[in-house]
Amino acid sequence: MCAFTEAYLFEISHIRYYTLIRLRKELCWMAIAGTSELRNIKVHHLMCLELQKFIDRISQILPAIESSRPRCSLGMQALCSLQVALDKAKLLIQHCSESSKLYLAITADRIVLRCEKIRNALELCLSQLQNMAPSSLAAKIAGVVHDLKSVEFSVEYAEDEAGKLILKLLQKDSPTSDSTKWAELEALQNVAFMLKITSHSAIVMEKRSIKLLVEKLHDTDQLKKILKYLLYLLRKYGEFIRQL
Repeated sequence: MCAFTEAYLFEISHIRYYTLIRLRKELCWMAIAGTSELRNIKVHHLMCLELQKFIDRISQILPAIESSRPRCSLGMQALCSLQVALDKAKLLIQHCSESSKLYLAITADRIVLRCEKIRNALELCLSQLQNMAPSSLAAKIAGVVHDLKSVEFSVEYAEDEAGKLILKLLQKDSPTSDSTKWAELEALQNVAFMLKITSHSAIVMEKRSIKLLVEKLHDTDQLKKILKYLLYLLRKYGEFIRQL
């Protein structure tokens, strides 16, 4: 077995190991949450599941917070800002459920940043409301704030590797030689395996998701060119991906 093949097989086994760990964590959280929205998350599962966990916990104590009637301007502002942050968290989960997997992989850093901003906003609002709440409610809020401070958002290994491979493809010139085309195909096959875009239905859904994104962008937008290139790759190598 050549060194290249050995390295390739090692990389695939490494990816499968981390994928298994991710699936175990997902099953654990889904057993707790059990919502259809969570099952639809395409990429960044663990970050979305963490967000959903806090959405659920805050939603449980939100009626009590509203009933405590923080009538001062700071309290009302904190309550409004809390609802805005919750809505942003829900929209981000929806984005990761409906958008293109390839696009989500290459914008992973942006997703992490959005998660962190939402976490910080939730923590700030709840900390302000905690100081105005009755002691029993304040203790519940404090528990959520404590967990918000300790939670970390990061890109999962397979999705991070997929994003890097896609970005490398985007940086290369259009393939002209057979060897370059083979490298392009091999990279896309690895990405498809890592992001689970290997069935006919998954490829069709991915194409549709990219098309919807393209329709929302102006022709001068650089992102539109990137999305069109990804769509071109799926059309060009779709049959080869399905053979994985």
